[in-house]
Amino acid sequence: MKRFFTYCAVAVLALCAVSCNESKRRKALLPNISGKPGEVIVVINKGDWEGSLGMTIRDTLACDFPFLPQREPMYDVVNVAPSGFTSMFQIHRNIIIVNINSDVTEPGVVYRNDVWAAPQCVIRINARNAEEAVQLFNENSTKIKAVLSHAEINRVISNAKKYEELGLAPVVTEMVGG
Repeated sequence: MKRFFTYCAVAVLALCAVSCNESKRRKALLPNISGKPGEVIVVINKGDWEGSLGMTIRDTLACDFPFLPQREPMYDVVNVAPSGFTSMFQIHRNIIIVNINSDVTEPGVVYRNDVWAAPQCVIRINARNAEEAVQLFNENSTKIKAVLSHAEINRVISNAKKYEELGLAPVVTEMVGG
């Protein structure tokens, strides 16, 4: 009888642990991301992409990476029209969606992770018109770049941990002291 209660207690604890870990389960069900490191898909219509908003986005994200001996863009920026933003593009690693619509009630920038794939970074800019979108992008450009950079760094760290050679750590620690 005592064994029965022990099994019941273990089962209840296991169920609690599983139910509390909803985000990890959802992440496990998502497909892996696609795309090259440092690549950002910008979902925006062609007119806005070729106008001042697109130029602002390109100038900010594709600027030269600082401190490198040669010129290299910080991010490779790729434009996708909203009508072409299909499931093939939805699993990309970094996505910026520009939603310009006069019906937008609350303009702003929304940051989300793991929307269609994992580990994914999705940034949505909601604005009533292109001028407002330019203003929002300029006001949040530092944070947008930081969020994209942080997502890329976390992916590198995750891959390093995933494929870590455990026998190498003690040897390196002994050689360099840490």
